[in-house]
Amino acid sequence: MNRRSTLLIAASMMGLAACQQDVRPVTQAAPSPAQGGPHWLVGTWRGPLMPMGTPVVLQVTSVNDAGTRATGRWGATEVDIRLSGSTARFFTSQNNPVELNYAGPSTLQGIVTPRGGAGVSAHGRGNSQWTITMIREIAGA
Repeated sequence: MNRRSTLLIAASMMGLAACQQDVRPVTQAAPSPAQGGPHWLVGTWRGPLMPMGTPVVLQVTSVNDAGTRATGRWGATEVDIRLSGSTARFFTSQNNPVELNYAGPSTLQGIVTPRGGAGVSAHGRGNSQWTITMIREIAGA
């Protein structure tokens, strides 16, 4: 084997090793709202809070022009939502932080971090994180 072949094989192996080491989930960037169109977060989102399976609803009614704040309801509670790129953050009525990430045109995925209080000790979850996948509700469906 000549020196050039050896270098090509070594370079190929290093590239393969680099590809194998960098295996991470791909996060989708949230789309920019079309001129005059609704923001990606506006709408009704439903999903189960896991591991309990408790159904929750997020209704987002508006997003400011800068795309940095939104208003809506988490269940029956009004929430002030802060937006940064494809991430929405707010607090529940029990002061539990919620972080939701855009995962596609009809999907949000995220976590709720319980901070104690009613319901948390009953489920034996302490200060763990609960996961949620929310699906956009289609009007009229």
